[in-house]
Amino acid sequence: MFTGPRRLALVALALVSALVVGAAVRKAIAPPPPLTFVERAAPAGFRDLVSAQRDAASAALVPIAPAAPAAAGGDVCAALFADPDDPRIGAGEPVVVYFTDYRCPYCRVVGALLFERAAAGEITLIVKEWPILGPASEAGARMALAAARQGAFVPAHERLMHTAFVPTPAYGAELAHDLGLDPDRMIADMADPAIPAHLARTAALAGELGLNGTPGLVVGRTVAKRSVREPLLDRLIDEERRLGPLPC
Repeated sequence: MFTGPRRLALVALALVSALVVGAAVRKAIAPPPPLTFVERAAPAGFRDLVSAQRDAASAALVPIAPAAPAAAGGDVCAALFADPDDPRIGAGEPVVVYFTDYRCPYCRVVGALLFERAAAGEITLIVKEWPILGPASEAGARMALAAARQGAFVPAHERLMHTAFVPTPAYGAELAHDLGLDPDRMIADMADPAIPAHLARTAALAGELGLNGTPGLVVGRTVAKRSVREPLLDRLIDEERRLGPLPC
């Protein structure tokens, strides 16, 4: 048995260890901080996420978008949730609107989470192609939307998001061939003026919402202007599901 100073030292060491372990346990089980929102003027009933949980590291990866014209006087709710040209995946609640660019690195992470939840029936995902990073981004968006007209948006999106591609018609034809689509129709649809008009609507909507880069999310009635990590995304989904139907 230890006696004297050595025993006292061991007791002190045990106390310090217990305090350290206790602090770690309390930190592990502590509830996350509450989500913080600011109500928006439009659409009525919507809000911006301003939570302190916004991840600074991932936020640094978000490209800053050039200024986009606002959809003055437009129906923001209809533009968000009812544009017939937007790809729509899944049939769960809530509805999540996802603004993405094929050259946005963090979109690969957020997009994978969203597509996974949509495929599982947990959300309805509306994809807004928002090519803000130059000609290659716009060409990728055109290819994806052209593939959507042949029912192949999801595989085209995944291919473009995870492949370094040269944005040429030849690549569009190659993509169509690999996905079992009609290459001639793919090339024709990529050149259809309706597609850049669709992209212009998306840019105007992003301006109306005050988005400043991709990925941009509207989870139910909540606008998240910066990228979010998985725990925060799931908290937003759960919160919107609890609140129920949208106010528009």
